[in-house]
Amino acid sequence: MPRCGDVMVCKKDTTLGQADELNGQIQVLGQGDLVLLGRNWLGRWGDENGSAQQSNEKDHSEFLLGLDYVDEEILAIDAASGEAMLKEVDQTLEWKEVVINGKAQLVYVLPEAPPLPKPDPKGRDTHLPSQIKDATMYWVSYLVQKREAMKMTKYLFFSGPEEMVNILKHVFGATDEDIEELRHVCDNMNQDPHLKFRKTSMYRLGLDLNLGTARRLRREPFVLTEADGFKRHDSGLHRFFGEPQAWVFENSAFRALMQFKAFIMYGIDTLPRRGCDPARNWNMCGFFLRTITTPNLLGEPAAEGVHQDGVEFTMTTMFKSGNMRADAAKSCLYNLKQEIGVQRHEADPQNIIDTVQHRNYLDTLIFVDNQLSHSVSPVHLDDPKRGAHRDMAVLFTRRMAKAGGGFSAEPFDSELGHDKLPFAMGLKSRHLAEHYPIEAINSVA
Repeated sequence: MPRCGDVMVCKKDTTLGQADELNGQIQVLGQGDLVLLGRNWLGRWGDENGSAQQSNEKDHSEFLLGLDYVDEEILAIDAASGEAMLKEVDQTLEWKEVVINGKAQLVYVLPEAPPLPKPDPKGRDTHLPSQIKDATMYWVSYLVQKREAMKMTKYLFFSGPEEMVNILKHVFGATDEDIEELRHVCDNMNQDPHLKFRKTSMYRLGLDLNLGTARRLRREPFVLTEADGFKRHDSGLHRFFGEPQAWVFENSAFRALMQFKAFIMYGIDTLPRRGCDPARNWNMCGFFLRTITTPNLLGEPAAEGVHQDGVEFTMTTMFKSGNMRADAAKSCLYNLKQEIGVQRHEADPQNIIDTVQHRNYLDTLIFVDNQLSHSVSPVHLDDPKRGAHRDMAVLFTRRMAKAGGGFSAEPFDSELGHDKLPFAMGLKSRHLAEHYPIEAINSVA
């Protein structure tokens, strides 16, 4: 019976019989396979580093050039070592009494999981100290420090090429291929039903920060009112938009963006919007937006002027733009002294906290929406004879509405999953495991 690594010669082949001695070269694809040397054969093989080695054996018996790891493991289990090996995984379960919310409870402490017997040969366990990459360590530390700073500033701006690309890749696992693919996510969208200068698609995710999971929720109308900090001709309307398709949610760069925002949220305390329930999960309403300007039409990312988005966290990320003037589409952040609903040029300069501009792919602004207000200037043309566009992701996140609380979107805050495009994902990165809050204490009453 042939085995993995056997070198076989057809019995009808008589050409080898003409040689008294034969030097052969065997290329082993992958590590750990058995290379079995048969009769009348001199072996030449590669070791685990790819270096060539040659056998000097000339007898007519079969012998092994290398041990497969599985065989090595099997041979190690014998009567002498079996009992000791059974202690490899700690079986200790400890119980202790702690006080939770003024009540004594009995909780159990789990033993640490043991390390693997051997390091992964492909280096895939990048969260382990022995295999973690320098770039991952750097960007993890960088992101943790940034989140700490946001506790004071209430906003952060990240450069796409210099910061976000590295964070998405080295901390959250986005691939180069998916990062490039996501750049063009706004290329195929439906017309916004209320704004001539905009193409729009919308989706909803339900975030359970306790479990660290996100699910795609069913399509619902979108509504913002003046009470939410939004004064425009379509305030209070129930608006429906087209929706992104399944490939977007399967894209590792998109998932990394969701995990990035969730990580920031985990570290920043906010108050729920009036009428929202602090005990419910989070509603993330995501938009992909293309704002268009032509010689005859001015595209305004925020025609409502100074406003809030009716949520707790807002994040905006640039995808791409074309023919946009260098001073166009600047985002201005204001303190709460600034009146809502006034146009940008009417705002009091003394209330301005900062001004940033999304110019490059993945430039990202995240801020606490109910502690700041903001505005965005129009998309002006660079070449006045050509059209311009600005492609963005805008992510609104808040606690779900409280039943009877009177929040504008209360009737539509369903947590039912999408019936045609189901999707779920984890929100936590293994590289940041120690920087998330502890989910729960295992206890018995």
